[in-house]
Amino acid sequence: MLVKAREAAFTVDMLQIGLVQAVQSTNISPRSWGKIADLVPEGQVVEKDQPVAWLETEELERSVSKFRVDLELAEKRLTKAEETRRLQNQLNDLAIQEAQSQYEYEQNQLISARTRLEKTRRLVDAGVSARKALEDAELEVLSQDLQVQNARLALEKAVKNRSSQSELHAADVTAARIDVEKSRSELDQAENDLANAVIRAPTSGMVLYKMIWKGGGMEKVAVGDQVGPWHPFMEIPDLSLLGVVTHVDEIDISRLQEGLPAEITLDAFPDIMLKGRVETIASLAQDADVPAESASRRASGSGSASGRKVFEVHIGIDDCPDVLRPGITGRVRIILAQLDTALLIPAESVFSDVDGRFVYVDTFGGPEMRRVETGPWNYEYVSIVSGVSSGEKVWLVRPE
Repeated sequence: MLVKAREAAFTVDMLQIGLVQAVQSTNISPRSWGKIADLVPEGQVVEKDQPVAWLETEELERSVSKFRVDLELAEKRLTKAEETRRLQNQLNDLAIQEAQSQYEYEQNQLISARTRLEKTRRLVDAGVSARKALEDAELEVLSQDLQVQNARLALEKAVKNRSSQSELHAADVTAARIDVEKSRSELDQAENDLANAVIRAPTSGMVLYKMIWKGGGMEKVAVGDQVGPWHPFMEIPDLSLLGVVTHVDEIDISRLQEGLPAEITLDAFPDIMLKGRVETIASLAQDADVPAESASRRASGSGSASGRKVFEVHIGIDDCPDVLRPGITGRVRIILAQLDTALLIPAESVFSDVDGRFVYVDTFGGPEMRRVETGPWNYEYVSIVSGVSSGEKVWLVRPE
């Protein structure tokens, strides 16, 4: 098949598939780990603090019951430890009182014995009593002095016993009180987790599901998925400010720059044409997990995502219609350049090898292979700088 090279105004553009997304969104994350039991439907409009998701509670309820029993037992152990300390302190106080009374009694007895000794000594000196009575009185004083020392030691022992046992029982009470606080903290956490099993909207708006990692790849969150803190699984977008996100192949990214104009058509509303511009281009490439989106990939016949690298590109929309919603698929046409005139031939008529690009020009002698210098191109046409003249016909396929 032959096509004539022609001069015409030329719009250099890039066609991409994109997804409408909110520029700003409020993420929704659970406050604790759990498995999703239910979700509000995606796209539902909710009010602030309205429930939007529920986690399974069977395990949480068991934990609450267990920690309640643990707390009751810990409180009973604390009560017993405090009562034991109180009773033991009373017994020790009584023992000290008895030892104190015995010590004072023995001291009085010692005073009496010394008084009798002095009296006996005077009687012996006066010759009224025998020497034997004085020896008995002295022996009585020595014996009573020993009784006083024993009573003092008993009193000191009682005081030491009270101090050591008081410390021991105080330690038991402290340990029991720590167990109570620990059990109460565990119960509070379990009850808090149970209350947090109902996940509420942080703000009013439309609920959208987020993509989460499910082992083999990124998928939208669903009932039965495991979720946890710091991992948003839903979002409420700001519908007043929407844009389009697309992913451009690494072989095309050098052709883009911020500020380039763009046109967006929506699959859901084909009659609507939106204007916008390239706002941000990611500085780092990422692995592609979707089929090839760019025209250059389709033109080269490569549609596999294997080994591909893409850059995320954000397209701002000038005026967002009310019908626009996040998640709508759109076709993005990015205007790279506009030439007043250029020599154009179809993109499929240009071939390449290690030496460069070439075309097959139709001549009287048959197809002629001719090296060409190309200029700007899009998914349909390539502009020719040299090698082909206006009006010449080129082959769309390699001639046999």
